Amino acid sequence: MDALQDLYDSYKESTKYALSWIWINHQPDTRDTSRNTFRDTGEILHAARLLRSRETVVPDSVLSALAKAVKDRRKALEIFRDTQTSLAKDATSDRKHGVFVNRLNEVLQILMPLRAAKMQGTALPDDFKPAARPINRFAGLSSISDDEASSSGPGPSSDAFKPSTVTEKSQVEADAQREPEHRLEDDELGGRIELSYVVNEWDRRVQYVSDCWKQAAKGSIPMAMATWMTNLTFTDTIGLLEWSIPTIAKDYAELITKFEPHGRRGRLLRSDSFLDFVDPAGGQFAQGKDLTQDERQVHRDSDRCSCKGKSLGVDLLDRQDPSVYIQRSNRQQEPGSDGLETDKFVIEDDPAKDDTVFRLLNESIRQLVHHGRGMEALEAVCCGTMMSEPLMQVFQWALEKTDEGLTMTLVFGFEVLLEAAKGFRWPDEHDENLRNPRLEALKFAGTLRDAILRSIGILSHRNAAGKVSFEHQADHLQEVVDAIDEFRRERRFDLYYQNPWTAGCHSLTLLNMAFRQGVNLVVNNGIVGCVLHLYHALRTADDEPIDAIPVFDYLCQVFKEHLFLGSFPANNYSAHFRRTRGKGWQQNAEMLGMFGGHLAMPLPTSVRHGQPDLQHLSVLHDTLVRSYSLPQHFLVSVEDGRHHRAARSRRRVKDAQSKLRGREFGKLADGVRTAVQPELDGATPIVMFAMDFEACGFYQTGASLGFLVVDMHLFLISGALKENPCKKKVKATSSWMLLKRLFLVAVKKREVSDFLGQM
Repeated sequence: MDALQDLYDSYKESTKYALSWIWINHQPDTRDTSRNTFRDTGEILHAARLLRSRETVVPDSVLSALAKAVKDRRKALEIFRDTQTSLAKDATSDRKHGVFVNRLNEVLQILMPLRAAKMQGTALPDDFKPAARPINRFAGLSSISDDEASSSGPGPSSDAFKPSTVTEKSQVEADAQREPEHRLEDDELGGRIELSYVVNEWDRRVQYVSDCWKQAAKGSIPMAMATWMTNLTFTDTIGLLEWSIPTIAKDYAELITKFEPHGRRGRLLRSDSFLDFVDPAGGQFAQGKDLTQDERQVHRDSDRCSCKGKSLGVDLLDRQDPSVYIQRSNRQQEPGSDGLETDKFVIEDDPAKDDTVFRLLNESIRQLVHHGRGMEALEAVCCGTMMSEPLMQVFQWALEKTDEGLTMTLVFGFEVLLEAAKGFRWPDEHDENLRNPRLEALKFAGTLRDAILRSIGILSHRNAAGKVSFEHQADHLQEVVDAIDEFRRERRFDLYYQNPWTAGCHSLTLLNMAFRQGVNLVVNNGIVGCVLHLYHALRTADDEPIDAIPVFDYLCQVFKEHLFLGSFPANNYSAHFRRTRGKGWQQNAEMLGMFGGHLAMPLPTSVRHGQPDLQHLSVLHDTLVRSYSLPQHFLVSVEDGRHHRAARSRRRVKDAQSKLRGREFGKLADGVRTAVQPELDGATPIVMFAMDFEACGFYQTGASLGFLVVDMHLFLISGALKENPCKKKVKATSSWMLLKRLFLVAVKKREVSDFLGQM
């Protein structure tokens, strides 16, 4: 199928290029502005004969494109005919396509003698005249006189494009009589190829999502990674369907009519699940089951939603056991396959069970849209207007568009929802996974809540000390805790909330919230900065440096720009620390009370309080606020294998972008996952910065370190280095020895992996 789609794209581009050149160059000086292309094959032949009569030089690129179009169209037609399942109307379409290919071949034969002389290796004749119409369509503007430009007479007549001689006119009429019904329009073959591409791409993406959740169930990848890839696949497919479906069919009924032949064409051009969803006779979203206008109106009625699923005979607030509803896929051997190495299997699930699951999922989402969700408070605090569940957003759009038919994006979303549940429940054919994603999401929310409460406790302790006011930051964190509590109080255990995709979206939103709040804690209050500056000084200035603490080294590198102003101090530790705090040497009682030291030389606010660029910290978290739209420079890095921050020439970027346009989704998604997964479990993890803040806060509290105390120690170290400029190291005093011991005792979790947020 990929080969056929590539042929289709190739011959469409080649035909468009060649016919565009012929259209521009065959016309006389008076141009018909009412249209910009040919109507039928007769006009194409007439234009070719006009170019021949004028002895117009034809570029070799045009002839090559025309020859390629003929070759690729014939090859695509042969592949399609080899399926041996063409219906009668398909045979008529194939014949029309064959006639059009023959017309293009005739045009090629007419224009071939006009190939540019330099390409033929011969010199131009002395009396040779160039073409009347230049290749550059804008070059003729300079020859338009003012009188012509200001003329108010009637516009150019379309008669200028008609044959100028009786002989040429008779030839055009003869061509029209040979194939009078053949006009230049989207042929059935092209439409079938486009629809087949969408259907096969649909199946591939659903299978890719299923494979991701099978790997998550086995522990091969984190659930956060499976969720992120599912969201990425879903949002990318939204663009594919919104761009492709309108070009294939103008409405739902026409789409079904066009797809019906595909279901009978065999395995090559057939989808296993597409018809099961959109078949108007008995599919999952058939009349009475889909979001028709009447169904939407019923949904808006508050009485309908207050029934709590009464039409289904179940209370959706009660727990629904996934093992009862989520069936194991049945693999059946496909007829005609033999031999162990060539066996082909098809998946035949029980449609009745899937129908029940879809109705339950549909009703659950309806109730959530009307009554609200527990995640709404957390989304309002951390995500603005973006919803954590992409399918819920699409469902709301479908409810708002009452004048439109069924959206294929919603159909695809429901299939992804079902396949994610099957893949996670049955990672192997005979092994059932009993993990409950909903319970794991609630447990993860409780873990984050406890971590944030400990951070609030550290900020409250600093407030009680009266040194620096962190009241505003503590109040904001309390709002986050309240939002998490609201999510945990929502005791829903229906199939939708127990679905791994839904629960994964909730956990991913929680992880993103913890990431952003952790960054704020690290950057904006100075507690982590104090500890890291002191740690860096004891590591570089002491003649007997303390052992490295990997998580502190990691924080120093990640927040080098914001906590160290882009460079690590080599000797003047105290002055560097004061600059990062935004203050200098001025002695002021008010400043002593606010900042606990000689800190009064302000730096620009953007330097002191600017947030780190999330693209540099985490691609995974950055895409959450971009609606899973990956940055172009990151996709280029996936293609060329270099880091996304590496410098690239403009030519290298263009080459990578051209290759990306030809990559199929599965291979591109694998490359994206390989590049992003290390953020969760690899060498460059995105840690829970709130836990880092907690570790630094406990150390600072245990050592009774305020900003003034840290500044004093750094000032003494800087002074000792100035007294002995020849020495780059100083002997530790008793107070430094105490600080060194506290670093090794207070910070028990020393590895970066100890600070990862586990989902």
